[in-house]
Amino acid sequence: MVNISYNDSEDIVWVDPDTGKVTVYNLGDMAWIIAAMALVWIMIPGVGFFYSGLLRRKNALSMIFLGVAVLATVSFQWFFWGYSLAFSETASPFIGDLKYFALKGVLEKPSIGSNRIPALLFCVYQLMFAAITPMLAVGAFAEHSRFAPILVFVFCWSTLVYDPIACWTWNTKGWSNVLGGLDFAGGTPVHISSGTAALAISVYLGKRRGYGTERLAYKPHNTSYVVLGTVFLWFGWFGFNGGSALSANLRAVQACIVTNLAASVGGLTWMFWDWRLERKWSAVGFCSGAIAGLVAITPGSGFVGSPAAVAFGFLAGTICNFATQLKFIFGYDDCLDIFASHGIGGIVGNIATALFAQSSVAGFDGTTSIAGGWFDHHWVQLGYQLADSVSGFAYSFVMTTIILWIMHFIPGLRLRCDEETEILGVDDAELGEFAYDYVGLDAELGAGLPHGASGPGGINEVHARGAMGGAREPIHSPLQNHLKSFDSSSDGGEKQVKNNEGFHCETNPVWLGFEGKSQDPQGQYQRSLFVHSGQSLTDMYKYVPSPPTSRLDLACTTLQWRHAAPTAPDTLWCYPYLTTDPFILHQTPDVLVFGCQPEFASRLVSSTDLGEQGDERKCRVVLVPNFEDSGTCVLVNMRNLDVETRQFEVECRLKNVDGS
Repeated sequence: MVNISYNDSEDIVWVDPDTGKVTVYNLGDMAWIIAAMALVWIMIPGVGFFYSGLLRRKNALSMIFLGVAVLATVSFQWFFWGYSLAFSETASPFIGDLKYFALKGVLEKPSIGSNRIPALLFCVYQLMFAAITPMLAVGAFAEHSRFAPILVFVFCWSTLVYDPIACWTWNTKGWSNVLGGLDFAGGTPVHISSGTAALAISVYLGKRRGYGTERLAYKPHNTSYVVLGTVFLWFGWFGFNGGSALSANLRAVQACIVTNLAASVGGLTWMFWDWRLERKWSAVGFCSGAIAGLVAITPGSGFVGSPAAVAFGFLAGTICNFATQLKFIFGYDDCLDIFASHGIGGIVGNIATALFAQSSVAGFDGTTSIAGGWFDHHWVQLGYQLADSVSGFAYSFVMTTIILWIMHFIPGLRLRCDEETEILGVDDAELGEFAYDYVGLDAELGAGLPHGASGPGGINEVHARGAMGGAREPIHSPLQNHLKSFDSSSDGGEKQVKNNEGFHCETNPVWLGFEGKSQDPQGQYQRSLFVHSGQSLTDMYKYVPSPPTSRLDLACTTLQWRHAAPTAPDTLWCYPYLTTDPFILHQTPDVLVFGCQPEFASRLVSSTDLGEQGDERKCRVVLVPNFEDSGTCVLVNMRNLDVETRQFEVECRLKNVDGS
């Protein structure tokens, strides 16, 4: 039976049945921690939205869903033994025992964190910290890992990594707590541990498919998700740091003030550093800086004054911004920069806490007494903070790697997905659901596609090797329906472009004729294009004894030869024709396209350079990069022959035409 009552002030009174000691729980304090718990809860899906927005479209849902899946997994682990391993009063300096296994006995007794709230409330509040920490780390699995093994990893990691670090940091028996380390809300247990785990995951699993190519040099697919996730995180962080006071007091208010200030300065600082490179005011940069500022202020939020918060934000916004380059220096694929933001940010926060911590600020709650940091001439505090930071970093990295290594050899628990899943996207391959219902959209738009072009599942399976610049993956039908189609009738060997929906397959190579309105006095322009997949150029580049300095030089030379494949033995023997060699250039086209090349290149060639007589004509020679590897589409302005590139995300369904 619960041994509680209420006094005249409506506060909860608990009497220890063994000692007769009376403990009073203030309802205002309890209400604040309940509210803080809800604030931290909303941070978990906030992380999912933040990560989702930074990824490619085909992996967007998996990160959002992981937010609630990780929360559910850790909720069970925390009930089962997580809370006991972290916060049992009979713990060792490193880890707790199973005294509170399955939350047995966690009811109305005073919590180990504060005697102002009961253990049951402290337990559920700390659960939110335990849940958000692995959620921060699992972003390193994005785009190239299997869903179910991730949840197994989360359970194991929470048990073997988070719980011990939380114990030595916050448990009154923990070695760092006894030593004198200052960590108000989770610099080491939450941020250094998760950031370092993300580093270990990135190193162990290896790089995503296409790493080092333009294919992975993509921009966030949904900046609105990034901003939304940042809003959730910033909003919830008031409960994260303010609630760590475990009471509704002046210290909690001060923690909220410095939290908001550090986030603001961090966001502005990071945005400035990005502006110096791109000359653009990046919303993603601001959000990243705000998160970095929030991370850094976490360990010191209950120990530092408001002026120090400005330094926290500036240092985090600067150091974490430059730390994003570490993945290029050391060659690991941390696609969401988790280590730079959380690992490095947590270390910055721990060290800054050693410099700026003040005993007067810690005493805002009326009970806490510390020696302070360098601001209070307590020089040894830096050593305590470094010991805690280095220990958290090393322990998390080693244990995370061991967990990954063991899981690799257990059937069904290998984390790295196969190449087909990575190309298709985790959403489709693992979940069978999508953040955006483009399959349903395809079904609606696909009805207008000509000649039965719509393939299985509503995704068009037409491969445009010529006009689309050598794409080897299906073109998404919403894009396809906005293209012009080539009329199947021909006149003089050239196909005429009309404004029909969709597009048709054409021969390889093919001559195309364009007509349109222009700004010139005649009001019309006519253009001709010669387009093919580019295999002949690749073959010529291999077999010519002394190739020109570049593929582009060789492509331009074909205009002088008047043949697009004159010395390509791998090509010449394998293309059939009845009457006329399709690679003969009877005239100089306005645009000459070679598809499926290693990289984009272009040159405007004059007819006089080719030795032609008469009025000067210009020919735009274009080498279109392999779409499968680069995701690059080349746009040619048919009026003035200017050319530019666009980066696309390729969504491949890996299905045959028959649906298999």
